[in-house]
Amino acid sequence: TNRLNFNTQSYSTIVGHGGTTFPHQRKSYVIDPIVEAKDRLVGMFTSWFSEDSPEDVRKQAIALANKTALRRHPEVLKALTAWIDHEPSPLYRTRIQNILNSDDKIYGKRLREIIAEESKAQQGSDVRALADSDEWIEDIIHFRDYVFTEMTRIDSRDNRACISCHGVPGRVPTLYLDPPDAAGYIPPQALLGNYRRMQARVDLHDVEKSKFLRKPLNIQSGDEDGHQGGVRYEVGDPGYGVIREWVLKQADLQRGG
Repeated sequence: TNRLNFNTQSYSTIVGHGGTTFPHQRKSYVIDPIVEAKDRLVGMFTSWFSEDSPEDVRKQAIALANKTALRRHPEVLKALTAWIDHEPSPLYRTRIQNILNSDDKIYGKRLREIIAEESKAQQGSDVRALADSDEWIEDIIHFRDYVFTEMTRIDSRDNRACISCHGVPGRVPTLYLDPPDAAGYIPPQALLGNYRRMQARVDLHDVEKSKFLRKPLNIQSGDEDGHQGGVRYEVGDPGYGVIREWVLKQADLQRGG
C-alpha cells in the first residue's frame, strides 16, 4: 500500500532564482509544501500503473488519468506510455490509448483533418464559421477540456449533469450531444459535432441573448420557454463562468474578431 508521509514542517531548498540570498551562497528558494505534497501524490498515483496493482485500482487510476489536470501532467503521460503494453485488459489498454491520443497535438491534428474534410462538403452551405487555424483548434480543445467537461460534471444538488439529459437520444430533441465514454473520452469527430451544436446557440447579434447563456439559468420570457431541466446554474457559479467565457470568445471568433 502506498502511503503519503508528509511533514509540513519539512522544507526542501533548491538552487534557483528568487528567495533569500545568503553570504557565499547562490540564490535559493523554499518549495511550497503544498507543491511538494502534490508531487508526492502524483508519484503515488503513477505507481498504480503496475503489475502489483489490483484491477479495480488500475480502473480508477485510468479514469482519473483522463481528467484534464492529470492528463496534461508529464509524469502521468510517462507512466501511461510505459504501462500500456503491459496492461492485461484490452478495454483498459484502449482507454489508455485514448488518453494518449488526447494529447493536444495528436487530437488537434485529427480535428484539422476533419474540419478540412467537412469544409469541402459544406462549401456554399449556411454553417457557422470554423477553420483549421491554430486559434480555432485551441478553442475546440479548450471546449473539450473545460466547457464540455463542465457539461458532464455531476451536480451534487440533483446528482445529474447536463449530459444526463442532452446525452440521451430523444430526451431533449432540440439539443442532443454525443456523450463521452465510460472513461470520459470523446472522439474528435463527436466532439466537433457537439462544438458545432453549441456554436449555433451563440447569438452573434446580441451575445447576452445566447441560448447557451440563458437556458442553464432557466430564464423565461414571452419569447423563451425556459429550460426543461430547470435552473442548472446561478450567474455567479464558477461553472457558469466557464460557459460564459467560452460564449464571449466564441462570438468574437465567429465574427472574425
